[in-house]
Amino acid sequence: MFFEREDWKLFRNMDTLPKSKLSMLVCKELADNALDTCGGCEIGYEGGFFYVKDRGPGLDPEMFSISRPLRSSKYLRLPTRGALGNGLRVVVGAVVASGGELYVSTRGKNYKINFQNNGLALPESLSDYHEAGTKISFTLGEMPIILAWAHMAIEYARGETYRGKTSPYWYTSEN
Repeated sequence: MFFEREDWKLFRNMDTLPKSKLSMLVCKELADNALDTCGGCEIGYEGGFFYVKDRGPGLDPEMFSISRPLRSSKYLRLPTRGALGNGLRVVVGAVVASGGELYVSTRGKNYKINFQNNGLALPESLSDYHEAGTKISFTLGEMPIILAWAHMAIEYARGETYRGKTSPYWYTSEN
């Protein structure tokens, strides 16, 4: 007999992180992804939504399906950034669990991401997007958005603030 857990279901609840830190984690994950893509990003508020904007190549809005197989160009281990690959799943899980909303502007289009009970995300094309890169905007229901960890991720990415060791558990004999 073989049992297999659908790990994406772990991202649908908030039991693994104190609720007070959820917005900080989501902001940090989005800033990390933007920094990984192009080395810089802009964060802020606009129209009641927090956003992260980068000048990278863009991404497929279907990457926001939390039930997708875990494969990503970022699923690797970097000495300064740790294990990468689950960031968008964390963001989506937090948005879904809190009753928030998610919008993605990329590759010439603005999308609203509509979440399904099976873990899929259906991007709804809203209008044209006339800027380079990707902009991800979100709310977390009634929860306030706290930018502290996103600011720290940007600061650490410059390589001037944090010079300590990363976790030895992030590395294997192959890397």
